Amino acid sequence: MPPLELEDYVILKVKCEANPNCPSDVDEITKPKVKVENELRTKKDEKNNFLSKLTIFFGSEEELCSYFGEITLMGIFTTRDDIPDIEKRDHVGVTGNSMLFSAARDFILTITSRGPNPSMVLPTIRFLKQREENNEETEGTKN
Repeated sequence: MPPLELEDYVILKVKCEANPNCPSDVDEITKPKVKVENELRTKKDEKNNFLSKLTIFFGSEEELCSYFGEITLMGIFTTRDDIPDIEKRDHVGVTGNSMLFSAARDFILTITSRGPNPSMVLPTIRFLKQREENNEETEGTKN
């Protein structure tokens, strides 16, 4: 078994709007700014099973991107027993959230390819590890 296994994921919310300020010249269209929020917790009484809720906010009407909105996904992850507990959280917070982000990127590309503006691919982001006792969020920042 790999260190982290994605058991399942669901898309909880999608909001995607065509940007009325999208330039007609495709060379002027920019990638959207992205903000990520994350809630990460273990499943009740199961130290190797995690739930990660990832919300991605992308673009705005003020930007020169083709679409703006948000998408929320929930993933269920399993880690191996032989991995230290703090590393389990890191695997889910970095690798697991990267898996969810990839699924969101693909979904947004699919639905925007059917819209009035050129299709949109979410930019690549990097998930940073945090080990603060009271803050269990993983932040995303643009590369």
